[in-house]
Amino acid sequence: MSPPRDSLEAWFEPTWAGGWTLCRLLWVLAAGMAHLPRHKGIGDVYGSADAILISHTFRLNEWMLVTPTHAWAAWLLGSAGLFAVAYGGRLLPLGLFAWAGGSWFLIASEAYNAKAYDRLLTWIALAILFSPAWRRQLGRTWASPLGRYLMIVVFIAIYGSTGMFKLLFEPSWTGDGSALAYNFVSLQFGMRPVAVVLSGLPWIAGPMSWFTLIFELLFPFLIWLRRTNPWILLAGILFHLGLLVLMDVGPFGFVALSAYPVLLHPETARELWGTIEDSLRSRAPALSRWFLGS
Repeated sequence: MSPPRDSLEAWFEPTWAGGWTLCRLLWVLAAGMAHLPRHKGIGDVYGSADAILISHTFRLNEWMLVTPTHAWAAWLLGSAGLFAVAYGGRLLPLGLFAWAGGSWFLIASEAYNAKAYDRLLTWIALAILFSPAWRRQLGRTWASPLGRYLMIVVFIAIYGSTGMFKLLFEPSWTGDGSALAYNFVSLQFGMRPVAVVLSGLPWIAGPMSWFTLIFELLFPFLIWLRRTNPWILLAGILFHLGLLVLMDVGPFGFVALSAYPVLLHPETARELWGTIEDSLRSRAPALSRWFLGS
């Protein structure tokens, strides 16, 4: 007679791990978009041969003279880390640490100007570190859900906190869309042509405001349920695509979406992957053998 099964055991059972491969590769692309262009700031923002930049807040340059040589070394270290993560396998943890060391050495010069997408990249990297992403053939692997849970907590904190802040301290988000319209024409991250047009159309800006608020407030709850999980992630995809088109927030949308293959419920993701495999085998056998190893 088997012992009674604890209802909590289901939360810690191994889950399908195939989504981690796509997450890892998308994260590398998003991290590359943030890190690689920083070489343009070497000699100006990230390193100077003859000056120490002093600020009212912490900057690495207040503690040491960061020369272009230092900056180039950090940039190369972070870039090498990205290549190691892309290669995967047992190089993945080392690559994550190399990327973090190199990129954050440079970001330290930005102080309070450190971008939201850099912080989110780091949180996603932490979840990847605790995931089975280093393994090969993940499409046929079941592993601990710890990394996925950590990823979910990160996104619950991001979406939930911003939604609650809007609800409690920015009541105009529940009105005619004036808060979103203001962001559309913000000199800091707005002024995209389409956004400027939409800022003058409250019958569009209003529903978009409500969509944003409802998505952020419901995400912490609907992400856990298999039935609602794909729909809240679809709303998230629309949300981030809208950000990419309408707002100047850098690669933030790409960074956030890189985690979505893992946020998708593992069984739903496995069924979707199985459909893709069957389609490739029937329509493109050669591509199937190369891409799927079958």
